[in-house]
Amino acid sequence: MSDTPRISVAVSTFRRPQGLARLLESLRPQIEGHRGRELVAINDGSHDARYAEAVARFADIVSYHPLPQNVGIARARNECAARARGDYIVYTDDDCVPPPFWLDWLEARLDANPELDVVVGTTLPNMPKRPRFFERVNGHYELIPQPVPQPDAPLFVTANVAIRRTLFEKLGGFGFGPDFPGAGEDTELACRLASAGSRTVVDFNWYVRHDVSDGLRTQMRRYWRYGYANAWMCRVTTAPLHNARMMTARRWWLPVHTVSLMKDHLEMSKGFSSWTPMRWLSAGAASLVMAAFYDGCAAAAAERRRELRI
Repeated sequence: MSDTPRISVAVSTFRRPQGLARLLESLRPQIEGHRGRELVAINDGSHDARYAEAVARFADIVSYHPLPQNVGIARARNECAARARGDYIVYTDDDCVPPPFWLDWLEARLDANPELDVVVGTTLPNMPKRPRFFERVNGHYELIPQPVPQPDAPLFVTANVAIRRTLFEKLGGFGFGPDFPGAGEDTELACRLASAGSRTVVDFNWYVRHDVSDGLRTQMRRYWRYGYANAWMCRVTTAPLHNARMMTARRWWLPVHTVSLMKDHLEMSKGFSSWTPMRWLSAGAASLVMAAFYDGCAAAAAERRRELRI
C-alpha cells in the first residue's frame, strides 16, 4: 500500500487558537487511524501561547507550522499546499466545524467520480444554542461564505473545497499578482481552474458549519473587502465575466441601492420574527452589510477609472 495519503486537509489559522482547537477536535476521529488522510495547519504569524496549548493535544494527527510573520491568506494557504502530500488538498477554516461524515462523504464522491479535479462544498450556519441578535441575522440571511454554482466557472469558498493537488500546483495556487488585495483569492483560482478545463462538481450535500459570531461592524468591513477585491479582480483576465458589472458601481448610487437591498431583505425577513420591528431591524442590518460590499466595489471601480483617466 502506498504511503502517499489520498486527502490532505489544509487549514490556515490566524488569531483563532480556540477555533483551531475546536476544528482539530472535530477532525480527530476523521484523521486518526486513517492512513489515507493527513492534516496540515499553518499559523499565519499570530504569536499566541494558546496555540501551543491547543496544538499539543493534537500533535499525533496534525502537522502544525507557525510562520514567523503574517504573510496573508493566499500565501498561507499556499504554504499549506506546499506541505501537503495527498492527491487532493481539502481546504477548510478555523471558524468552521465539519460534520462527522465530512471526509467519508468526500471519499465516497471521489470513489464514484475519480475523474473529478474539484469538489465544491457549501456552508451552513453554526448557530449557538442562544444566538444573539446579529448572530441570528448572519444565520438567517446567510451572511457566511457560500459557493456560486455558475455553469461556466463554479466559484468555491475555501471553507469547504477539495482540489486535485497536481492541478493546484500546475496553476501556481492562490494569488494573482503583486498588488493582490488580500480577498477574492478563492474566486480567482476557481476561474483559473475552470479555464484550465478542470472537472468540477458542486455538491450541496457536502457541507461544514460556519460560525456566525462576527458583529455588524466586522461583517461590514469584511464585505467591503470582498466587494473591493471582486471589482479589483477585473484587472486580471481570469476574473469572472459577471464581475465586470461591479466596475459600474458608483458611490452616489449607494443610497438607492441600499433601499433596493432593504426591500429584498424585508421579503426574506418573514421567517426571522413575527414581530414587525424586529424584522425591520434584521433586514436593515443585513442591508448594511451588503451595502458595504457595493461600496467596496465602487471604491475599486473609482480607483480603476482614475488609473485609466476615464
